[in-house]
Amino acid sequence: MLRQQALLTRAYATLCPSFNSITKFRPIVQVPSTGLASKVPFQGTKVSVPKSYVTSKGRAYAMAANAGLDLEAFGKAKSGSGSPSKERGDCPFSQRIYIELEEKKLPYTATYIEEGENKPDWFMEKNPKGLMPVLRDGDEWIQDSDKIAEHLEKKYPEVSLATPKEYKQIGLNIFQAFTTYLKSKNADDQSKQELLKELAALDQHLQTKGPYIAGENPTDSDYALIPKLHHMRVSLAHYMGFKIPSEHKALHKYIKLLESRPSFQKTNSPDDMIIEGWQKKFGLPDRVVEPASA
Repeated sequence: MLRQQALLTRAYATLCPSFNSITKFRPIVQVPSTGLASKVPFQGTKVSVPKSYVTSKGRAYAMAANAGLDLEAFGKAKSGSGSPSKERGDCPFSQRIYIELEEKKLPYTATYIEEGENKPDWFMEKNPKGLMPVLRDGDEWIQDSDKIAEHLEKKYPEVSLATPKEYKQIGLNIFQAFTTYLKSKNADDQSKQELLKELAALDQHLQTKGPYIAGENPTDSDYALIPKLHHMRVSLAHYMGFKIPSEHKALHKYIKLLESRPSFQKTNSPDDMIIEGWQKKFGLPDRVVEPASA
């Protein structure tokens, strides 16, 4: 009951800024316009919430409270911060899940686990492969970012992020092309041309179907791709002196739109952490191509 009161207080404070705390409840029937049901709080006297105050965030918090939501998302921790940790690491797959939880307005706990052998026994018991991200939804544990995204969309469809089937393959090969090029440790490696081809294809798609992959609104495919594009831009600029060609204007706009969203900014990692992370992963030198002198 105390957890429900706390979540509902947050929800109604979002709906109506003058609302302070819940002292007791009264039962009501479901309100069709908002989808809220179960119980509505009193604050000394009956509280009336005008429709104009009803926001998607408030609805999500109230629905979460009524459902007894218990979500915990495990992602990569900052190196040396311990396991578990509250310091975020640099995993683009984990960031996707945190972005989608933010975009769905679902309250959750973020817990970070270090890569390597320093993983808690209780975590490995529930996730034997030790891979991240992992979502705990109550007593259910879901591994793999694609499966987590599917679970969130199926179970919490109030804010839909579903990508239409015809667009699900767009940009799907960019991450592999990027990592192959970076791993080559050769700025002129032929894999660079494959990456350029994939980026050009994405730009062409965005020119005709954009600004996002599926049109006017971002979906799961965008939230899966933007952390990978960010890692690509940061690491390749540092190690290879590589930049996305300036003529890909739709792609540059796409990146700017997504990276400016609060959900991305809240869940992003510092550039130096991203650079160090890829150096450790691929055994990279400090630079493959030295920066041009001023």
